[in-house]
Amino acid sequence: MLSKYDKIPYSALLYLTGECNYGGRVTDDFDGRTLNHILTDFYNDNILYDHYKFCSLPNYYAPPDSNDIIDYERFIEDFPKIDSTEIFGLHENASITLARKETSEFFSALQLIQPRKTASSQDEREEVLTISEKILTIVSVEISEDFRKSAYASSSFGWDRLFANINPTSFNVALV
Repeated sequence: MLSKYDKIPYSALLYLTGECNYGGRVTDDFDGRTLNHILTDFYNDNILYDHYKFCSLPNYYAPPDSNDIIDYERFIEDFPKIDSTEIFGLHENASITLARKETSEFFSALQLIQPRKTASSQDEREEVLTISEKILTIVSVEISEDFRKSAYASSSFGWDRLFANINPTSFNVALV
């Protein structure tokens, strides 16, 4: 397609990339202007020269001309896994701002999934016993009498209440 033109239509490529491809995702006018400005580093005549640098970092330069796609794949694989903010024309503090924002969003999400009800230790114990009783009504395997006696003696958890109406089993004790 580009071979039809005497001169590479960078402005058309810039428009296709900045407005058509990313335009729907970039909703703020200033962000759109910033994106288009950043793209001018990639869409210009200088990119046709070997080792045109996109920024001062050593890994970010135009690939050498090759007829083999494997050479381009190797070139791309050598890029760092995490891009520096400099490649986008941003100060290195932009990565700090991003990390703070991501951390804040992460902890906000964690707060959303935390239970809203605060419970005293007695309430927690009652809740555990209630859930255990429900589970024990479903599962039934016998527990030795010796274990039941030692469980009563070794804990004030409320085993006597839990075992009062069930046929205790070794599997049930593992659940409790």
